[in-house]
Amino acid sequence: MKRAFTKVALITCAVFSITSLYSQAVGPGKIEGGFGIDGDLAADTALQGRAATTSGKPSDDWFNWRGVRRPSNGIGIIDTTGAYNFRRQLQNSAAARQNLVFSQPMSVPKLSRSNGTILLDGLYARDQADVDKTSITGPGGVKLIDDPGTWIIGNSSMAAKTDILEFFSHMRRKGSTVKDSLFFYFGVAIFGTTGSKNISAELFVRDVRLDTVQGKLVNLGTQGGRTAWWLYSSGKVAGIGDMAVIMDYTGGVFTLKPQVWVRKSTYDSFRNGSGRLPVNFLFGNFYGQGTLPGSFGYAEILPKNGGTALVAQGSANNLFNAMCAPWGAASAGGYAWDSTYAVNQFVEMSVNFTALGVDPALFEGIDPCTTPYRTLMFYSQSSLAPTSSPKDFAGPYPFWRYPRVISKIKGTDTFNCTVKAGSMFADSAYGLAWYKWTTPNGNITGYNADSTVITYNKPGKYILESAPLRGCYTVKDSVVIYSDTVRPVATANYYDTLSTNTVYTIRLFGGNTTLSDSLLNSPIFGTAGGYNWYWTGPGGFNSTQQNPWISNPGVYSLTMTSRRNTCFDTASSFIILLPVVMQHFECKPGTDHVYLRWETSQDQSIRGYTVQKEKKGSFENIGFVPVIRSLQPTQCYYFTDMKPVPGRNTYRLILEMQTPENNLSVMCSSNFGSATTSTTELFLIEHPLKNALRFRVSGIADLQSVEARLCNMAGAVVRKQTFRGINGSGWMTLEEIPQGVYTLTVSCSDNRWIRKVIVN
Repeated sequence: MKRAFTKVALITCAVFSITSLYSQAVGPGKIEGGFGIDGDLAADTALQGRAATTSGKPSDDWFNWRGVRRPSNGIGIIDTTGAYNFRRQLQNSAAARQNLVFSQPMSVPKLSRSNGTILLDGLYARDQADVDKTSITGPGGVKLIDDPGTWIIGNSSMAAKTDILEFFSHMRRKGSTVKDSLFFYFGVAIFGTTGSKNISAELFVRDVRLDTVQGKLVNLGTQGGRTAWWLYSSGKVAGIGDMAVIMDYTGGVFTLKPQVWVRKSTYDSFRNGSGRLPVNFLFGNFYGQGTLPGSFGYAEILPKNGGTALVAQGSANNLFNAMCAPWGAASAGGYAWDSTYAVNQFVEMSVNFTALGVDPALFEGIDPCTTPYRTLMFYSQSSLAPTSSPKDFAGPYPFWRYPRVISKIKGTDTFNCTVKAGSMFADSAYGLAWYKWTTPNGNITGYNADSTVITYNKPGKYILESAPLRGCYTVKDSVVIYSDTVRPVATANYYDTLSTNTVYTIRLFGGNTTLSDSLLNSPIFGTAGGYNWYWTGPGGFNSTQQNPWISNPGVYSLTMTSRRNTCFDTASSFIILLPVVMQHFECKPGTDHVYLRWETSQDQSIRGYTVQKEKKGSFENIGFVPVIRSLQPTQCYYFTDMKPVPGRNTYRLILEMQTPENNLSVMCSSNFGSATTSTTELFLIEHPLKNALRFRVSGIADLQSVEARLCNMAGAVVRKQTFRGINGSGWMTLEEIPQGVYTLTVSCSDNRWIRKVIVN
């Protein structure tokens, strides 16, 4: 579509001097910062600024055109969503062609990259035509330097040369960092094609809005209706204020007049000839609301290095078939719909804010990624001067607003006995921002492509820094990853023993929940949260109950797992099957021997009894008594030691099971050769009192010390008592002792008796 563009000439010295000492020469259109400043709206079709070849040169532009764009990778900046609907309205309705107002955002997310550049923001806005509801009037006329809060926003007919149809605007960094040149691109379509085109793009720091009820601009700055730039005494920028970029296009020549809003006293302190200059730019003419030092106005600015810096390029379409926006526009000769612009109906320009000296990245103490301008307005004026009258205007519109980057870490986890690694992510509204992760004592194992997600495998502190772009001021968030690895305490107890023909099932008791709760309850992780139980045993036994019933001998193992942190502990118990019940075992001294006697029942499944005697701290076998195979329910066994030693003699009786590791033993002692021949014996009285066990030791002196211990089948002492009774009589309470089988051991002097006790 761009077959023949007339080159836009550089302003000559004569023209430069006629307009203003501080007006800026504008270079011819070209591809600047990867964007086509070439008088049309299509990507990848630029002819200016490159050698004339038949190949396309990648360049972004306002739109992509199917069937027109060259095969390259330039993108269209303006979003075309809803284009068909807008096109249909404009084609079918004259009223829509005059009154349809809408805006379109940038086609890609803010901070997207294109051909090595950073796209900051983009905006398209369509204004009304002819009778315009966004015209500016005021008593006695208005000027651009007036307080905008005094303007009256109303309706009036527009002259064709000042009637804004639509405008385009775009901000980008020429490279991939915040230090690369910042470019402001804008394009404007005017209804008329003849006469000068004087256009101002005004950028406001504040969120300026139009109150349509009052017909007023509101939320303006407080310094003469705008926000003023501030400079330190050194000339460095202390605060960014409002600015305007005024463009004049007359006779194929562009003139640029950029300016900033300042206090008169600030201008006087830093103007040429004052003895000191601003650090980043030079002041030109001042157009103020008054002459007092406290008044405000617009000061023209020049780049610090003067005319050697070409800060702007401009171009205008000069073809009847230069395609306009995909929804079309009102033709210049009337208000018919058209898909192309008339010659000189559309002009566009780029301004290098960095070369001009107003790039936030140039200022010390100011975030280089600050978004100083939050509102954009376009005016048509009667002339290039800031004192001219604004006629038509379009806006105000939100513009140049980086997405808010929130440095918030989400997705964290707590390490426990099964979670050994995790991931966390930046909970940001904008994934194209810059992120940096660090840790002083953890360990980061991996990043994703844009560093919004990391993986880690160690507890510790993790820090996230976020910014719209690398080099901007950052915001931070941090989290501490803890390790919840406290284990419960597993136990596998039982309080009975399987016995042949008597006890067929017993109950297992698993886990110390009281102790486990005291260990696991935490102000950081919360309560223990309960436990899972898993028992295994012989014959394929398994159970998820805490206290299951079992009926087979063997090893039973428990895995006790905390539901909160998945940590576990194990315990096991060996359950035996008692084939014999010891009714009585005693050792009595004789004149030259010690007599051993024991009574058993249900001992048919054992091999016999080995009698051992203690010698110098160890036991030696002194005899073996086989089992008596009889139908009698109770059997009596005897053994005589013919070689007792003077003093205490200790014997051990080994019950030889079919499996050796299941052997049981009982002990007794006897004093041989003492002055008395009286014998001692233990008598159990079967629970004459409720919840009590009574017993008596005969053959001892009154008040002689007797110790009784009641142990569960795991060997733990559950009750202990020492007494001195008349003739050795005593008793032991059984309150709060669980049901089951216990062993009672009674000791008196050198004598010891062991009895089985069943607590019901």
